[in-house]
Amino acid sequence: MKLNQLTNESTVQLEFEAGQEKLYLDVQIAQVSKSGLVLYPVIIEGKALSFKNNQNIINLIYLQKEGKPLLWKNVAVSNAIINGRNFVLVRSIGDGVDYNRRHNYRLPLDIRGNITGCGDIIIHDISNNGIAFLTEKDAKRFAIGQDVAINFSARNVNYTLKATVARTVEQETRVLYGCSMMSTPAIDQFISEEQRIRIKGF
Repeated sequence: MKLNQLTNESTVQLEFEAGQEKLYLDVQIAQVSKSGLVLYPVIIEGKALSFKNNQNIINLIYLQKEGKPLLWKNVAVSNAIINGRNFVLVRSIGDGVDYNRRHNYRLPLDIRGNITGCGDIIIHDISNNGIAFLTEKDAKRFAIGQDVAINFSARNVNYTLKATVARTVEQETRVLYGCSMMSTPAIDQFISEEQRIRIKGF
């Protein structure tokens, strides 16, 4: 499939590659043209994100209703003003290929938090349906299947969520716990906004 075979008002994702980290932004298609896509602008803190002098690889992902997502690698992205309005132009001469993305995006954090009744932890990363945290090796252990209440603060906002321990990984001096959890609007918004802030710093 070519980019210009997508439809107006569909939602796509821009995948930003910066070293080992990948960040994602959901963007809506304003118009399909012969040369590619015209996207609505990416707004961060009230301003349209500039792609001028971008040095990072940007891929485009289309989440099909049926079948695997489609990926266009290293697309050309630029800003444009059309009829006095800001837009983003995306071009690629290649076809979209099947993208086997197995997991939800995990946002690296490595910030302090705590578990109610059990003391301090380090929040390693978080996704829409999972969270991983670290404890010292001599700290209280958590069993697979155990429910925990995790608290942390980020950008002056306090978060509390309930999770279930799904796996443990012994490290040299610490223990990593991977947990499943239910998606919530607050966590979804936190992940989305944090990605936008990080992308602005690229």
